[in-house]
Amino acid sequence: MEKLLSNIDTLFNVFIPGTLWVWFYTKLALKKLEMQTYFTVGFVIGFVIKYLVDAIAAFIPAIYSTFPPFLIYIIVALLFSSLYYRCKNALWARKLGTKLFGVDTADNVWTRHIDLRHGTGIVAHLDDGKYVLGVIENADDQYLILTHHATARDAHGEDMDEQSKYLTETALCIPMEHIQRWEFLYDTASSPLAKFVLR
Repeated sequence: MEKLLSNIDTLFNVFIPGTLWVWFYTKLALKKLEMQTYFTVGFVIGFVIKYLVDAIAAFIPAIYSTFPPFLIYIIVALLFSSLYYRCKNALWARKLGTKLFGVDTADNVWTRHIDLRHGTGIVAHLDDGKYVLGVIENADDQYLILTHHATARDAHGEDMDEQSKYLTETALCIPMEHIQRWEFLYDTASSPLAKFVLR
């Protein structure tokens, strides 16, 4: 019975908060992990969160009298996941990582190049010979979603110039398997991300 209770304690206080941390981070970072990596990282992160919260609760005992430990572990896991994502992809962290180690800390090509605050345009070169110009709304491993878009027979010629005068005000979903390559376009030269990327 003690072993069962110990396993239930581990499940609720370690595994679930840890896997929630990994789940939330992968959603923010647009990443996909293999199931084995997901669970392993979940256990490790879960133990770190549990021991960190328990150490803080040793100094502030009122924490556990206010909320059940399980709920505190989950809240801390989600907050730390968000904080880790924000710090890892922050421009200052990327500059520091590039300067000190020669490594960009951003999670993927999208978080490295999309400036959601100032807007990022894209010219997608499709496998059927067409070109799509638009503003990136969202992207992941499977789909690119554009708004204010136009489709043309050339990337930077007369047809694109003509089509871009009449942008379609809808959301266009393009499967990644149909995109051969793309070019990022920044709406403003004052974008700090644009200055970092185009340095």
